[in-house]
Amino acid sequence: MIFDRRRSPDIASGGSSRELVDFPELSGEGAVVAVATADTAPELLSALKSLLGDRLSLLQVEDGAKPLDEPASVAEELSQRLAEIGAVQCILDLRVATSLERILLWEWAFLHVIEGGSYISPVEVGEPDWVASLDALVGRHRPVRELRLLGDALGSRTIRSGYVVLIKKGEHLFKVREARANALLPLRLGSKAPTIITKLPHGEHTSSTIVVQHGTGQTMPDTTFAYSNRTLRRYDTEVSLGDTMLATIDNTVLPSSFRFPWSGSDVNGALVNVTKEFATRQSPAPDAVSLPGAFYGLSPSVPGHFGHIMTESVAKLWGWDEARKRDPRLRAICRVPAADHDPVVERTLFTAFGIDEADIEWVDSDVVVDSFVSGSLLWQNFATHHFHPAIRETWNRLRRELVVTDENAPQRIFVSRTLSSTNRSCRNAAEVEALFERNGFVVVNPETLSVSEQASLFGNADVVAGFAGSGMFSLLYAEHLTNVLVLSQDSYTARNEFLYATALADRVDYFWSKADIAHGTRFSEEAFHSPWEFDLALHETCLTDLLQQIDRDAQ
Repeated sequence: MIFDRRRSPDIASGGSSRELVDFPELSGEGAVVAVATADTAPELLSALKSLLGDRLSLLQVEDGAKPLDEPASVAEELSQRLAEIGAVQCILDLRVATSLERILLWEWAFLHVIEGGSYISPVEVGEPDWVASLDALVGRHRPVRELRLLGDALGSRTIRSGYVVLIKKGEHLFKVREARANALLPLRLGSKAPTIITKLPHGEHTSSTIVVQHGTGQTMPDTTFAYSNRTLRRYDTEVSLGDTMLATIDNTVLPSSFRFPWSGSDVNGALVNVTKEFATRQSPAPDAVSLPGAFYGLSPSVPGHFGHIMTESVAKLWGWDEARKRDPRLRAICRVPAADHDPVVERTLFTAFGIDEADIEWVDSDVVVDSFVSGSLLWQNFATHHFHPAIRETWNRLRRELVVTDENAPQRIFVSRTLSSTNRSCRNAAEVEALFERNGFVVVNPETLSVSEQASLFGNADVVAGFAGSGMFSLLYAEHLTNVLVLSQDSYTARNEFLYATALADRVDYFWSKADIAHGTRFSEEAFHSPWEFDLALHETCLTDLLQQIDRDAQ
């Protein structure tokens, strides 16, 4: 039934459509969007314009029979136009359209409606219930899970004067990605849209670093990559700041909320994705504390986590000077995991960059600020792995403040990891450490050292080897390295070490060994953190030869 080619005669002829202007759902102050074709009754459109005035936005689409797959692309295009309008109180589907075309538009457009708002569409006698019609869409454009979540957003349903009136249930947040942000935010947010303070230009980077893999081999990023513009934005309106970098204005999720904004991934730990455009909150939004003033965002996606601070908070520092110059009262804001957490890592890095400690606000709960400044991340450790070359200036500033030059410091260090049942523990770490010690390396456990001590250790080294993971992220303090050696299990998919090495080293060697747990058909956190054993039988000869060659080259 849902795929028949019948069209709604009432809309074309005027008929009962004239009664639509009396629907109580059209009263109020919110935006109303009408989707129409050339055949939509002119008297209806005229009546709606008289009734709604500036509240009405008219989206005109072409009419005509189309193959079954084409209505989906039309609906997606309309959804993109709805995204530019922002929060919508009511959507009216006034097209002369087939049942399929109407259900597809609802599928793409319904979540643009605010909680308690309405979606009104023609309905013909004998058409199945729209919830049941979801079954007909499964497998066409969206996975079953998304369609079920979409169905959960349906509140009450009534039929009146030839129309079905669907009431929207629940709050759904529209996710604005970096790729569209500068064009979309002004249209969507209107007077609440951000001011662009400055941009960093796009370009292409080619690294001269030699990349060598030993063992099973993994997919590695290209050493030549494109990088896009980075934007420093200021929002002079109330912005809600939550956990995992979540930043929202009304029902719009700001682009600074996402860890991997140029990968097509719009995952945020505080959200559950309903569609590729919309999400709901994992849990109801907690009461937020009002925090007067203007704030510059430096929170990582995992508060208090060393690796996320080094790759995310550091990658946001670049815009601080210009933003502070524009507003001398601007303060930094950073989320911490708990009120009693001592942010020693964050504090050391931020003050080394030049932010006075008195100008940093530490928060452990959701807040609403008067103004918010965010800089696009300069680091992307996912999918399109890359960095913006401007991040080197941030590293240089940290290096100048934190690294103490010491001629007696070790030139070759091996970064080990404390044994853990949950985080890629290498069972034969002691044997590996001994192998490196025999070849002139000093074994270090960075987590036992202060940030300043780590900076000087890495900043004075010429060769850095170690187990993959955040212990290696202090590579950023090195001005130049001849060699980086990374030892890892093959379920570890992060490539931070690769990015640091291709920015700073002449050569990087990866030695892969089998993880105890493999990923399977989908990414697995358990596999990512799987324990493992370094394959000495496979690697010892090659590794020893490489270490001896490094020794000869240094002489």
